[in-house]
Amino acid sequence: MKGKKVIKNEALTRGKIVPMLEDIKDLIKSTAKGTETALREEFSTGLGKLEKRMETVEYAVTEHSKMMKDLKVEVQGVRTELKEDIQGVHAELTDKIDGVRTELKTEIQSVRTELKTEIQSVRTDLKDEMHHMEDRLSKKIDRNATRLEDHEVRMSALETHRL
Repeated sequence: MKGKKVIKNEALTRGKIVPMLEDIKDLIKSTAKGTETALREEFSTGLGKLEKRMETVEYAVTEHSKMMKDLKVEVQGVRTELKEDIQGVHAELTDKIDGVRTELKTEIQSVRTELKTEIQSVRTDLKDEMHHMEDRLSKKIDRNATRLEDHEVRMSALETHRL
């Protein structure tokens, strides 16, 4: 009630009530306007903060998406590298195994050839030894036959002399 004082015990007349009601109405309007302004400012501030938070979240989501894409690319690169490494190791092992097989085949063939030569040598030695033994046995048999004949001749001579 702007600058007007209500005096007690005064009779209230329409002329007095209307200006009072106008004052109350003005007071309510100014209070409502102040409240509205304060709420708008607070809402605007809150909305601004919310927008900033949303921007931060959107930025974080975008960065996360970028990181996930980068990670997928990196993982794919690692997979490719590992696949290539495995293929390289496989090829290297295959080559080494083939080399060892070739070496073993060559060595086995060499050993077989040496064994064949050695076996042939042993056979030849055995044949020579057998011929030598046959000759010795034949000579012994001949000597024994000669001795037997000599014995028979002596026995005959002894028998002839005894008679």
